[in-house]
Amino acid sequence: MSRSSAFAHAAAALALLPLAAWANGVVVSVEGKAAVERGQQTLNVVEALPVQPGDTLSVREQSKVQLQFDDDSLFTVPGAAVLRVDAFELPPEGATGPARAVYTLVDGGLRTITGRISKDAQDVYELHTDLATVTVKGSAYAAVRCRTQCAGAKPGLYVRADQGLITVGNGAGKLQLRPGEVGFVATPESAPGRVQTSPFLDPVFASGFAFDERLEGAGEPPRIEPETPVSPS
Repeated sequence: MSRSSAFAHAAAALALLPLAAWANGVVVSVEGKAAVERGQQTLNVVEALPVQPGDTLSVREQSKVQLQFDDDSLFTVPGAAVLRVDAFELPPEGATGPARAVYTLVDGGLRTITGRISKDAQDVYELHTDLATVTVKGSAYAAVRCRTQCAGAKPGLYVRADQGLITVGNGAGKLQLRPGEVGFVATPESAPGRVQTSPFLDPVFASGFAFDERLEGAGEPPRIEPETPVSPS
């Protein structure tokens, strides 16, 4: 499917849904099965499903979900993985000021190209895990909280810097990563350190983090305005 026809398909799906002004992101594509927990609801993930603070995305094994947020940031989340959106705040249209994006990677991995949030020095951008917190400045990176199936690497948190400056920190210390470097955290009490061996060296594992060709390398993608989903019966 071409980039233009793929986005046209998503736009057509959106036209069938009522408006939800509070949504901050949208599902651009889904392969396989995934669900969003929103309060007491569990929603099946479909293309054009809106994403908002408080949502927990669960992607099943052998599946993948790609997201786009209002600051034009992009996420690809291959399963099995669990990602929560804790906060997403942009200044009102036409206004200036700091913005805030906070996520929690509960399990599994993600790859992201950051958008407007992370570019300004006053912005707050954080990816939390149980082992460490990732902060960035105008960046692209991948992170995986590997518990058992680690493609030959030992369990822990791996963070790979693709662009910009990535910081991985916990109570034991901080580590700055430059493009091409991989950081590792074994426990909450151990300081982050650079490693040469990581799951990203496995080509099958790494292929799951690839973006759809219509997103990566195509410049700023078209905006898809999110709208309210219908809860599955």
